[in-house]
Amino acid sequence: MKTGSLIALPYTVELNDIPVHLVRNQGSSGFHDVIRAEFETLYEEGKARAKILTISMHPYISGVAHRAGYLDKALAYLMQQPGVIFMRGVDILDWYRLAVPARGR
Repeated sequence: MKTGSLIALPYTVELNDIPVHLVRNQGSSGFHDVIRAEFETLYEEGKARAKILTISMHPYISGVAHRAGYLDKALAYLMQQPGVIFMRGVDILDWYRLAVPARGR
């Protein structure tokens, strides 16, 4: 029997470029609009405790020329907001391991 911890990182389908562009056909600006709307709510809620905004992207979807500019605009907006930091999955895991005691893991 293997032992150890299993930690699941936040993930959302709502901010995944596959359903936004390929299922709901929201157009090139759709991902930008959804990211900003989600951020605004989480940013307000984040005043009470930390919140994580996850964005799932695929280069063959969000990286195409007619979509990439909208994604760049959304990310630039997020980077301008006070207190906002960007982390990769491994960075979130490292933060969690430092912030949460090892008991129960």
